[in-house]
Amino acid sequence: MRIIIKSCLLIYCLFVSACAVQTRPVLSPFADGEYWVVGQPLVYPIPDSDAVIIIPAGFVTDFASIPRIFWTIFPRHGEYTTAAIVHDYLYWEQKCTREQADNLFFMVMEQADVSTASRWAIYSAVRLGGALAWDENASLKKSGEVRILPARLMDFGVKEKWLSYKEKIKPYFEAKEEDGHIPLYCSALEVDEEKKIIDKQEQESLPSKEDDATQEDSTTKEMKRDAGTEIEADNHSDL
Repeated sequence: MRIIIKSCLLIYCLFVSACAVQTRPVLSPFADGEYWVVGQPLVYPIPDSDAVIIIPAGFVTDFASIPRIFWTIFPRHGEYTTAAIVHDYLYWEQKCTREQADNLFFMVMEQADVSTASRWAIYSAVRLGGALAWDENASLKKSGEVRILPARLMDFGVKEKWLSYKEKIKPYFEAKEEDGHIPLYCSALEVDEEKKIIDKQEQESLPSKEDDATQEDSTTKEMKRDAGTEIEADNHSDL
């Protein structure tokens, strides 16, 4: 029976991968405003590949895999909400490596034409600060915390906060061992290191604002000097 179920799931995943279209996230907030529940399965095609990540309905996200200091540049809600939820999901499941999960941001920002400087600033921050969120998730999972709610537990009260709700629902879950299965989409999250190096070199070669200001100042002085020379020449010709 298990073989039949796994076969059906594999066929379904292949079908979704073949005709996947990114869906908009449907979220329900807890009363604390920090934690949200994904209301419907969230389909996310990985850029430049046939691979698809499907976030199950009931996944609880807090967008914590993005360092808080970058929330103003890379907001939790808005244009990058879906990517942030997927990143959180990868950080929680930990079936892919942390680097593969972080590469997702790199790919999405590149596809969205985020400036090279901003792209590397955000990616570097996630690589540097994301370890805390990754390790904390590993610890929470080990302690038995669950972040994917079954349908019967998704109908919580409007005053319910996640930190208290997760304690209430603990009796509904039994501890289970990880199956160690690595999803096919993990390999699609690899980014060519040579491409990264070239991209970073291009970013480092871009002139800074100070360089631009210096260049502009010297150009202005040169224009003024040329203009003064022309005026002086005109005055001599009038004489």
